[in-house]
Amino acid sequence: MALKSKAVITFLTMLLVVILASCDKIELKTSWTIEPNTISFTGPVGDTSPPPKTFTLHNSGLTSNEYTISSNKRWIHISPMAGKLGMGDDEEIKVSVDPCITSGVFTGIISVTGGNNTAFVNVVLECSASGNIATWTFNGCSGQDTSSSDYDLAENLNERCVSGIVGEAATVVSISPELTCLTTPDIIELKTYDYFDFSFWFRLRDINSFSADGTAIFSFGQQNTTGHSFFALWVQPSTDDRSIAEISLRYENSDFGQGSSDGAIYKTPLVRISDDNFHKVAVSVDKIVGTASFSLDGKLIGAIIVDTDFDLLANEPGFLGAHAWWESNNSCSHPYGPRANIDLDEFSISGYSSK
Repeated sequence: MALKSKAVITFLTMLLVVILASCDKIELKTSWTIEPNTISFTGPVGDTSPPPKTFTLHNSGLTSNEYTISSNKRWIHISPMAGKLGMGDDEEIKVSVDPCITSGVFTGIISVTGGNNTAFVNVVLECSASGNIATWTFNGCSGQDTSSSDYDLAENLNERCVSGIVGEAATVVSISPELTCLTTPDIIELKTYDYFDFSFWFRLRDINSFSADGTAIFSFGQQNTTGHSFFALWVQPSTDDRSIAEISLRYENSDFGQGSSDGAIYKTPLVRISDDNFHKVAVSVDKIVGTASFSLDGKLIGAIIVDTDFDLLANEPGFLGAHAWWESNNSCSHPYGPRANIDLDEFSISGYSSK
């Protein structure tokens, strides 16, 4: 019995020696947890920087470790940029961005590195044109412009409203005799601005019922009318699955007309939507460079070419929830028009000039 006990002790002693000898080869992993992993900022062009925001850095690893933080864009600033966290400890990291100098949606990445692990934070900066031209909130089921411009919509909503992101949203059903579209005053002119933005929420209902050729969630200028520009956020059912909507920003220059082979059509890549949730749109036009960008829910979808001298809303109305047909004399009410069912909320147009 004594010999057996001695053998067990000897075995355990040898095992302990092996473990201790290999301790310097054991790698205790570091793991960083970040909450939230996306930070969004918004601000108008020419204003001060948006207020700073924070994210929480948590050491969920098995040992304390040092960290360093960096970003891939100069307009993103971080404090602190380095430190040390014990196992299970947290630290609040402050993130700030530069003021907006041009409209558009800009993205960057923050990297947190330490030990043998790297974690990331996505940063989104949405810059809007500084001058509010018009805003339609649709609260109270009204098409009244809540900005100082008093650009009220032409239509009476006639209780065609539903619950929206904030208060109520307008429901546009492009099938007569329902509310077929919303018409902006034709006195709104964007030609005096170097930059202008469209910002709003939309929701698609019953995508299967949409016309195969599609329609516009918003449009300015008439489609297929010689001598006019046409600028729209276009939606149509997918050809392979009509329950999925395909959306793109498109621009037809002023030489493109009904029956004409001149001119060109520019489109962003398609983004597909199959749910009935509200989605946030930001469209930014830079007439100095001649580009227009389209972002959905804070993600840049793409950009297209526009004419630097193109003039939207020059003595013509804009349309929300549909588009004008060349036959219909500046009206989206048309017996053979597109079928769609679109909810709109918090629709805003802003402009800014660098001159």
